[in-house]
Amino acid sequence: MKTTATIVAALWLHSAFALGQEGRPAEGTTPQTDSRRALLEALASAIPGHRPGDPIKCGLPFISDALRAREEKTSAPLTSLDILLARPSRHTSRASAGFRVHYDTSGIHEPAMLDAGSYARIPGSSHEFVDSVFSILQYVHPLLTASLGYLEPPSDGGLGGGPEYDIYIEELGSAYGETVPDYGIPDGDTVATFIRVDNDFAFVRPSPNKGMPGLRVTVVHELFHAIQMGRYGYWYMNDTYFYEISSTWIEDVAYTEVNDYLQYLLAWWSHFRYPETGFASGNARIMYSRGIWGQYVQKRHHIDVMRRTWEYIRGGPPLPAMDNALQEYGSSFVEGFAEWTLWNHFTGYRSNPVDYYPEGHSFPLMAQTTIEFTPPSRQIGGSLASLSARYYNVLHGGDTVTIALANTNLGAAMAGGTVHPYTLLISDTQTDESYQPTGTGLYVKLDVPDLIHWAQWFIVGDVVNNGPQVSLEEGTPFPNPFRANGSSSLSIPISGEEPQEGTLQIYNASLDLVYDGTLLSRQTGGRQTFLWNGKTNDGELAESGIYIIVVSLNQKVLTRKVALIRE
Repeated sequence: MKTTATIVAALWLHSAFALGQEGRPAEGTTPQTDSRRALLEALASAIPGHRPGDPIKCGLPFISDALRAREEKTSAPLTSLDILLARPSRHTSRASAGFRVHYDTSGIHEPAMLDAGSYARIPGSSHEFVDSVFSILQYVHPLLTASLGYLEPPSDGGLGGGPEYDIYIEELGSAYGETVPDYGIPDGDTVATFIRVDNDFAFVRPSPNKGMPGLRVTVVHELFHAIQMGRYGYWYMNDTYFYEISSTWIEDVAYTEVNDYLQYLLAWWSHFRYPETGFASGNARIMYSRGIWGQYVQKRHHIDVMRRTWEYIRGGPPLPAMDNALQEYGSSFVEGFAEWTLWNHFTGYRSNPVDYYPEGHSFPLMAQTTIEFTPPSRQIGGSLASLSARYYNVLHGGDTVTIALANTNLGAAMAGGTVHPYTLLISDTQTDESYQPTGTGLYVKLDVPDLIHWAQWFIVGDVVNNGPQVSLEEGTPFPNPFRANGSSSLSIPISGEEPQEGTLQIYNASLDLVYDGTLLSRQTGGRQTFLWNGKTNDGELAESGIYIIVVSLNQKVLTRKVALIRE
């Protein structure tokens, strides 16, 4: 995803503001502080629908945009980037248990507790606020590391005045906080960071989350970013969305009673209003509402799936990392995304905390398109981006069926994402076996050239009448194209429910044998598959190109083609 013109324009606006403010800061501020806040608002204003004063969950997407602008050698001014990434300077600091908190004891950045009745700042409460930061760290730090198994954030080499990890308290306007890299890095590398958090959280919505609840979720959100970027890899060019999905999810793990994430689900720009926006979208608003992906994998499989995803991120971007992690739990990202599409229907008054989200009753209903069926048939055309969904509410006499349609094309999403057309054919008779029964006397056929990359659910009330219509023909490799990085795997489904032994041979376009082996199948995505990690018999990653897959199994030989992209 290329840096947008609005981002570059915001950086120029910030640079002009910084230069124009030199020598004329507002009372209690510095030119750097004023210009930096102006940049944050300018970047936020580039998000469709953002209004001045709207809460900004995290500054990381904007920092990533700025780093991408520099990497892509846009005309963005260095003044903006330097001020955006610079460490602030505060009056004093306190250190405890591996953390150092920097804060002011007077002026605009002075932290303060809020009065419980009016949410007004309590004068002279800066030290109590700092005590609260340390108290929160004493809980969330061991939760992330000792309990959940994530690694410690790395040392910054003393940049903040000591070996401790640095947290700066600052008046951030309408932003909760941000985690800032200390220097530029290659995409996918790790980096030392520092954290900024707001000094009172008086702007937070709804009112019960102002003050300490806002501080609690921000500290765990940003500390998780520090661990992600410092120990697993910072894929800032296109993949910030998963950093925000993960950190929004961890808020509810640590402080399930706060539920700050609900404001993003209920917003007009959330996933529940725009499910047709691709899962890997860099939209700096919708990504927060997708923190419930973590809730899905935690309940459906195990909380460790998220940690295993981050461990795979050391070797590649989030999409293949999620696929690899889910394969360890007998699923795949394709199957998971299809099932997540179903979960997102059962919210609000449809919620079922036993089978789906525990807090789904507080979620909004998914946006649906209502269709009136007129016998004997009807045709609906449309298109969906890679890894997106759409929901149709089909009325047939006194019956209603919801068709949850998902584009599960993981390969296309990893290649940058494309839009794929489809046609739904609805009939009151089953013309042939390609028409699936819905349970209401209607039959539906999904007419697409690549059925393997689509899934659909038919839902009548609380009843799901079928599983996802992911058509995985025996021997068909997926994802295709396969992005090989040494940690991702190509899956080749075979028939049968029990593990089977067979041979796998891989030939390049010149028909040279590059890999052969006798394999035992494993269950992935509800069926038996052979897995290939993209390496040749010499242990090296295969070169990019077209490969021929030959599976020999039970006196059968299956031959398929796959495109491999070496990363």
